[in-house]
Amino acid sequence: MSKLSSKFLLVFAFGILLGICINFSFFSFISIAGSLTALFIYTLKDATGLKYNQDKYFIIISFVVYTASLIFSLISITTIILFIGYELLTNNKSIQQTNKQLLPFYAIIAFMLFVKILV
Repeated sequence: MSKLSSKFLLVFAFGILLGICINFSFFSFISIAGSLTALFIYTLKDATGLKYNQDKYFIIISFVVYTASLIFSLISITTIILFIGYELLTNNKSIQQTNKQLLPFYAIIAFMLFVKILV
């Protein structure tokens, strides 16, 4: 197993355990698992040999899965840190470029927080 995939598997396992431990809630577990799956799909946008606009499809699917995980539980907001870390480590971008890339994720987090406060 390559070094990168073993590190990612370790992070994914940690996230699942964290989801089980927090409040012992099934929805928290599903939320963490969904958000980590969204992160995995998001990492596929940097794969080599992608077809035309396939990277945009991976970003859209990741956004939808992350939104679904936020619907289950807001605890998956914490995984945005992994998204930021991935962008900073793999693409040698600045914080401003990373924030611009992840702006749709920030927008859905703000919207879900607004909805949860009102409801």
